[in-house]
Amino acid sequence: SCDLLYQATEKRLSDTVCNALFQSVFWQMTEAFPPKSLFRNLGVVTEKNNIRIELCRLFEEGVKTGSFHLDYACKQLGISARTLNRLCMDFFNGPPVKAFQHFRAQQIQQYMLEHPRVGIKATAELFHFSSTFTFSRFFSQHFGYPPSRIITNKNFQKTHSSDSGKT
Repeated sequence: SCDLLYQATEKRLSDTVCNALFQSVFWQMTEAFPPKSLFRNLGVVTEKNNIRIELCRLFEEGVKTGSFHLDYACKQLGISARTLNRLCMDFFNGPPVKAFQHFRAQQIQQYMLEHPRVGIKATAELFHFSSTFTFSRFFSQHFGYPPSRIITNKNFQKTHSSDSGKT
């Protein structure tokens, strides 16, 4: 089959003939490999997706409790701190704590957009901040504007709530 494909390519036969010969060679080669070696990376991808899903669940849990602990996350995921750090760099382009803080900020912003009548103090308490100052500083560092902008600006709420539905 390889020889026929080589000859067909040299003689510049039609693409249909060359394609058919290539498919023949391809399927003969895949049959020569044991299935475990052919699809071994598929298991790694699935495992990484499972870890990512579980990590997001741990982030959600951390938002509810107000804290995220690396040791706890490593224990729950069954991986080392170094592996968790590497995976967070792959998944979220940052170390675990920064990834959690970004996740938390997104959750807070979404909550404020969905509940514009809830004040800053109540939101800060709901998301386990020690004070409204700490909350406002955290929010401003992540978004570049204070949380009061969401509450006071009706146009801001409309544009960002329609944007959040698109993503």
